[in-house]
Amino acid sequence: MKQVIVFPRGQLTKADKAAISKAGCVAVEADDPSRVVTVLPMASPVSADDMMLSLLEAVAGNVSEFGGKTAEARFVKGLVARTNARGGKS
Repeated sequence: MKQVIVFPRGQLTKADKAAISKAGCVAVEADDPSRVVTVLPMASPVSADDMMLSLLEAVAGNVSEFGGKTAEARFVKGLVARTNARGGKS
């Protein structure tokens, strides 16, 4: 996702806009930047730790212990259990 930067209208030159775009950002000009609505992306409900621990359990687990399920199924089951244990929704 690109970074969006809001500037007062008329502050940026064409060269400024080009440099900002080259840096991978989006420049937006507004008459009153303080009145611009900001949307923040939500954090993922699944952490990297949850994914790693579920993966390790899935590949290291005894297949008979999980009723013969595939590693993929064991991974998903473990990830859902970890998310639910934290009160998250799956």
